[in-house]
Amino acid sequence: MPFYSNAGQGTTRYSSTGFYDNGLLLDANSASVTNSVTVVTAGTGIQIPLGKYERVIGEYFIWYDTDADNDFRFCIDTTDSDGTAFNSNINYAVQAVVGGDALGSETATNAPSLSASATVTNGQGTELLLVDDGDEDHFARVAFKIENQTATNGKIDLLFAQGTATGSTATFIYAGSHVMYKKY
Repeated sequence: MPFYSNAGQGTTRYSSTGFYDNGLLLDANSASVTNSVTVVTAGTGIQIPLGKYERVIGEYFIWYDTDADNDFRFCIDTTDSDGTAFNSNINYAVQAVVGGDALGSETATNAPSLSASATVTNGQGTELLLVDDGDEDHFARVAFKIENQTATNGKIDLLFAQGTATGSTATFIYAGSHVMYKKY
C-alpha cells in the first residue's frame, strides 16, 4: 500500500490499490439557482480539502436539471477558509450528454455531446456553458488537475449557475453526483 506524506499540510496517508483513492458524494440535491448567472457552490459534500502546495487529479460525475431557457454554467475554483481565491493551476475538461444543441465555453452548435476545457492560474476556472434546448435531466463528466501554488490551505469547489439570467425554472445538481480524486 503506497504511503504519502505532505509536510506542509501535516498529513500522512496510505493509498488503496485503485487509481482514485478518495471520493465524495453529494447526498442531497444542491441549492437551486433561478434567474441568476452568479455561480454558487454545488455543495459542501463534494468540496475537496486542499493543502499547502498539494496537487490533485480527479473527476466529477454530475447529474443536473435544467430548463430550455436557463442552461447550465459551471467552473472549478480554489479558495481559502475565508472564501478568497488563491493562486493555483487549474486545468479541466468536460464531456456532457445534453438534450439540446451545444456544449462550450462560448457557443457551439449542432453537437449533442462534445467537450470543452479551461486552464487558469488565479484560483477560479473559466466558466463553461452547457447549452440545452429542452427541459430535461443531464449528465456531465468533468476531469480536472489542480496544483496549489501557495502555502495556503483551502478547498476545491465546483460552482454552478444558470447560463442566462432569464431562467424562471430552477437549475440544480442532483444528489448522487460525486467526485473521485487522488492527491499526488
